[in-house]
Amino acid sequence: MSMLLTALSGALRADDPAALTPLLADPGLAALAPVAQAASAGALGCLERLLGAGFDVNARRVDELTALHLSTDLKVTRRLLAAGASVSAVAYGETPLHLAAANAGPPVIKALLAAGADPNALNRHETTPLGAACALQRVAAVEALLTQAPAPETTARILAELSQRGQQKKDLAVLKALLKALPADHGPVPGFGFPLHLAANAGAVEALAELIAAGAVIDRPDPQGRTALWLAVSAATTGLNKRPRHHAVVQALLAAGADPAHPSGGQSPRALAAARGLTI
Repeated sequence: MSMLLTALSGALRADDPAALTPLLADPGLAALAPVAQAASAGALGCLERLLGAGFDVNARRVDELTALHLSTDLKVTRRLLAAGASVSAVAYGETPLHLAAANAGPPVIKALLAAGADPNALNRHETTPLGAACALQRVAAVEALLTQAPAPETTARILAELSQRGQQKKDLAVLKALLKALPADHGPVPGFGFPLHLAANAGAVEALAELIAAGAVIDRPDPQGRTALWLAVSAATTGLNKRPRHHAVVQALLAAGADPAHPSGGQSPRALAAARGLTI
């Protein structure tokens, strides 16, 4: 078997269908999931030869991955889909779209979506393909996945997470991509809140600026009646350590037109600030 695998690997590396031909009659070849191996290698010529010889397009390697999980090449992906590759195949909780979101370019992602891949499928970590692309800061993949509307609860959670940590350039780029397709006031989701409130409470001034630019409602109260400015003032004046990022959030919200006199859970941001020695 090791000699057969070595010969197969050599043929695939060179994408040499002629070198593959002597191996086709070997009874052990099917056990190696050669179509999946060819897809992983991006060997389109060998892939055509294997499919023509009747090898299973949905056969799994020892790691449970199918050819469609492994393909990052558009031509290979299209050929697999034409041959009946399953967009719903699951390997360790991952669909082909999950792996494409992590590894492939936008054309492959769009091809899978066009073939019916579920953009809201959850893996074993309860992450969608969009969530995987966002976590890996793959902006182009995020944009490709957003060509089909994701589930509201999925996007609300992703926006909530990015709004709190959006300081790195790549995180901000992902947030911008999301905000082009989604409302800045998405949410709240249970246990979270509106993205603007989360950014204010976290001192994520860069993410806050993106949310404001995208049209987030500045003085919208959260379910407890608190505005983003109230939360920013509260966070800026809590504890013994200085919190320059939270103070910057306060100033950014005021510059954007936040009302310091807005009633927020019985106490305005201005009243809260005054009680804690801060003037706004």
